[in-house]
Amino acid sequence: VILVSAESIVASMRLAFDHAGLVTEPAGMAGVGALLEHASLRGTDTATIVCGSNITREQAQKWLFDN
Repeated sequence: VILVSAESIVASMRLAFDHAGLVTEPAGMAGVGALLEHASLRGTDTATIVCGSNITREQAQKWLFDN
């Protein structure tokens, strides 16, 4: 089990949006957030699911566009 901070999850959501145009929900980006947060996972063979777009317009504004 790996714990992932909310900040890393939001950072992963922004990464997916900025680089691939994907709008995702927080739970759908937990795996990518773990890769961002835990250096020990980098450089390993890792797979994660990226999914979901179950967020409101207000959440998208806050998480994807506001700093």
